[in-house]
Amino acid sequence: MDTEVFAFTLLVMSLSLLAGKFLRLNIPLLRKLFLPSSVIGGLVLLLAGPQALGLPVLRDLPAVWETMGILPAYLINIIFAAFFIGKSIPPP
Repeated sequence: MDTEVFAFTLLVMSLSLLAGKFLRLNIPLLRKLFLPSSVIGGLVLLLAGPQALGLPVLRDLPAVWETMGILPAYLINIIFAAFFIGKSIPPP
């Protein structure tokens, strides 16, 4: 995985999260539905990507979409690693 592509992928994901937060704050329906900003940002990214609208800015970046496909396998490890923080481990 190229470092520049990885950094740009994180930038795109961060901007989509900010867009989701902005939309959630300014659209009352999204607040009433209790949709998290991350879900809204993911939907924005899905709509802007090559699968739906295919915006030229994001359509021409296949390395970014490939990196986004790889990231969940690594990021889920962080979730499972944090499950038992602060919990005592019972004896066998």
